[in-house]
Amino acid sequence: MKKFIFEIKIKKPFDFKRTVQKPAGWHWATPFEVFENNILYTALRLSNDRLVGLKLSEDDNVVKIKAYNHDLNTGEKEELLELTKLGLGAEEDLAGFYRQAKNDDLVAQLKKDLYGMRLGFPTGVFERAILAITLQMAPTKRSNQMMDCLIKQYGDIVKVDDTEIFFWPSPKVISKIKTEKLAKDCKLGYRAKYVNKVAQQIESSFLSILELKKLSEEEAQKKVENLPGIGSYSAQIISPYFGFPLDVWSARIFHELLCDETPSHPREEIKKLDAKASER
Repeated sequence: MKKFIFEIKIKKPFDFKRTVQKPAGWHWATPFEVFENNILYTALRLSNDRLVGLKLSEDDNVVKIKAYNHDLNTGEKEELLELTKLGLGAEEDLAGFYRQAKNDDLVAQLKKDLYGMRLGFPTGVFERAILAITLQMAPTKRSNQMMDCLIKQYGDIVKVDDTEIFFWPSPKVISKIKTEKLAKDCKLGYRAKYVNKVAQQIESSFLSILELKKLSEEEAQKKVENLPGIGSYSAQIISPYFGFPLDVWSARIFHELLCDETPSHPREEIKKLDAKASER
């Protein structure tokens, strides 16, 4: 199999492991990717539905990427490069953020604990939508079970060297699955309807994550909120811009962190916390 090899240099500070293996346990591109010996084995799906296996390694802030697939044309190579840059946070001004927030006690602690971690994710709109929908009204363990089931039941497998990687299902596949079957197979409940409808809309016509990035933050947010079952909170998870998505559970956590007390009605604190975050 032919390989397309390219490199991306990231401005310091940059921590490769923390960026592709978020300390909180979040994956970079798929829950079933493998990270060992400072090498990430993973995959990405292009906007034309083509799945590409990836092997990422880093040395002195330069990330080397090997793409495993049949011949990629020029447009596919350019898209893969831009998706990978998005996922590595290549355009994030982390040094500038640290300078701007140097007098903030909370950020000072975050800098100490997560120094060099970039926020980027390289996944497309549909993968992000599955994440957002399965997170709705469910504890993390339950959300992970639903996502894992969708990937193993309907997703694809790509081989990178000798490592097999399970990747998210394509909207083309999910759009053809009956809602009742999705709900039964992966215990999605009401979410099955929205996963199916989002797949149908994306398959019919919707902007890619890179096309959304060309819009303003507000325009991208409004565009994503047009997807079935996607409100403001979920849209901020899907958007290529970094928002401050707050649900009841996270509102409670951030209220305790910022106000040093547990709120009796966390839902009522969401707008206040959002305003406080904007001020900081």
